[in-house]
Amino acid sequence: MRLLLDTNVLIWWLDLDVTLSEIARHQFQQLQISYRHAAQVLRLPAIHNDPFDRMLVAQAISESLNLLTADRLLASYSGLVEMI
Repeated sequence: MRLLLDTNVLIWWLDLDVTLSEIARHQFQQLQISYRHAAQVLRLPAIHNDPFDRMLVAQAISESLNLLTADRLLASYSGLVEMI
């Protein structure tokens, strides 16, 4: 499984925060933003106002990645968004 991490999850991972499970700490995938990701953002409903979070959702959808987040609003976008 390939994962994309929301910013807060990345910070927890870097700080070895106990909020993350051992499995979550070992699963990390970094992607560059592409034109395809930007185009996907335009197709997303206006559920969340943060442009960076919307880009993360677009990346997850475009690349079939599981996005790990603590932001409940993002879970409304796709089954690829997983709450931790």
